[in-house]
Amino acid sequence: MITLGAIAEPLIYCLIGPQWHQAATFLPFICISMSLYPLQAINLNMLQIQGRTDVFLYIEIIKKIIAVIPISLGIFVGIYWMLIGSIFTGITSFFLNSYYTGKHLGYSSWMQIKDIAPSYGVALVVALSVYFLKYLPVSYWIILPLQIVIGSMVLVAVCKVSKNQEYVDALELVRPVLASIKNRFKR
Repeated sequence: MITLGAIAEPLIYCLIGPQWHQAATFLPFICISMSLYPLQAINLNMLQIQGRTDVFLYIEIIKKIIAVIPISLGIFVGIYWMLIGSIFTGITSFFLNSYYTGKHLGYSSWMQIKDIAPSYGVALVVALSVYFLKYLPVSYWIILPLQIVIGSMVLVAVCKVSKNQEYVDALELVRPVLASIKNRFKR
């Protein structure tokens, strides 16, 4: 999601046209906000699995009340402030969800942040490596594929250097498939 936000301008230009250029300024905020959503969902699912629907309901009510803030900002101040407010609402929602899950599972908010920090770090490095390419004096039709290729190369390089566990696991899943494809071509 972070990298999607970084390539928003060329992506929107190429996919839906220059008339949607203003949407490219909104997409990075939405991407940052929604990058937190899977963490929130996992925490809430854990509460449901544990049968703590009472806590789940309590948290959802609090989050709906908090969600009024960005909506109010959008109505009275503007969409940018609404999007910034939604990021803060997402962060607040994560801490609410993870606090209660942490109490029941012994997996605190801080522990969850430490577990996801490497992935966010990799995403940030990849996003920064492709973001500034949009300022090249060439067409977005050239910039977007360039961003995708360079972003992919940086992702693989950073994951190899840092020995990212998700990358190692993905390689272990893909290697047998690649080996069988390679064997088919040898025949």
